[in-house]
Amino acid sequence: MTDQANTERGAEPGETSLSELARLLRDVDHLEPQVRRELADVVEELDSAVRGELNPDQAAHLRQSVAHLVETIRSQRETGLVANARQQLEATLVRTETEAPVASGVARRLIEMIADLGI
Repeated sequence: MTDQANTERGAEPGETSLSELARLLRDVDHLEPQVRRELADVVEELDSAVRGELNPDQAAHLRQSVAHLVETIRSQRETGLVANARQQLEATLVRTETEAPVASGVARRLIEMIADLGI
């Protein structure tokens, strides 16, 4: 995806948009198709929530945390690294939940889904 397309989706040049991260999750071979769809759907829902609630700096930080989590899942990294990425996202949410309760709630659902899967 081009930097221009990412910028139009809310990401800065050189950043991966949440929509792109959702697409990447749909292509993860080591997860069941339904799990991939559900995770990707939550990331797309998060994309919509972020646009309406967060300022650009907060949105970028949240996108980076989600991108790190998605990359650890995609690369089948050990469970400890995925747990660290989940904790990083949780720390980001602590800083954004009062300004963005909907986006924070959606991101927490993503964290819970991943934890429930044992990833």
